[in-house]
Amino acid sequence: LCCLNPGYGSGLNPGYGSGLNPGFGSGLNPGYGSCLNPGYGSGLNPGYGSCLNPGYGSGLNPGYGSGLNPGYGSGLNPGYGSGLNPGYGSFRTKRYTVGCISICTPLTF
Repeated sequence: LCCLNPGYGSGLNPGYGSGLNPGFGSGLNPGYGSCLNPGYGSGLNPGYGSCLNPGYGSGLNPGYGSGLNPGYGSGLNPGYGSGLNPGYGSFRTKRYTVGCISICTPLTF
């Protein structure tokens, strides 16, 4: 189910994921995850997790976890956990692969 029907944001508007796939934000707006996949923020906006997956912040904004997974902060802001897990702020980068998309997120454990 790799890379199946994602939604991509552009300019000042967000991208919304659908089904098992993520949505990627662009410009000044966030991307919202859907079902089992996360949403990744871009620019000055946060990314919000959904269902069982975390959300990763980008730029100057935090990422908020949702469900049973944590949210990881990035840049100058913290990440706030939700559900049963904590959120960790970080300035370091860790590589994550989601489906067939490999991204670098400013995270560390």
